[in-house]
Amino acid sequence: MKLVISIIVGSALLAILCVWGAVTWWRSNSPGLMDGVKTSYAEGQKAGASLNENGCLDRALERGKDKANRGIGEAMKTQIGLSACLSASKLNPEFCKSVPLMDNPFSAGLWTGRICAQQGNDDPNCGGLMQEVVNYCSGPVRKAKLSSVEKAS
Repeated sequence: MKLVISIIVGSALLAILCVWGAVTWWRSNSPGLMDGVKTSYAEGQKAGASLNENGCLDRALERGKDKANRGIGEAMKTQIGLSACLSASKLNPEFCKSVPLMDNPFSAGLWTGRICAQQGNDDPNCGGLMQEVVNYCSGPVRKAKLSSVEKAS
């Protein structure tokens, strides 16, 4: 019985210590992370104003080739930058032609892996970037761009 109580108390103390560590880390690092996210979003929008959708994806994939950009924080910034760039980019009607819709996540996941493999992309974040493409191609921003082109025709 004493052993069980000791394990429970030890586990509770360990859990408290982990939560305290996470909160302390977040408090000291979140301002820098948020600034980086805001900067990445703004840079993505600025780049998208002069690029088409393919250019945005190429820009993000190029960033991933630098091994310094492969950590979790940098990967997050690249993905946010890609999202912002795609939203602001010029429409390429062919860009989403082979991209599966988000209504089938299994097929979307297989597509992301296949595309990264076909490109010989060894960036572990390539799948996340391709998932961003799936989200964009299935999302309202892309639909609005297509709709505005159809109305103009």
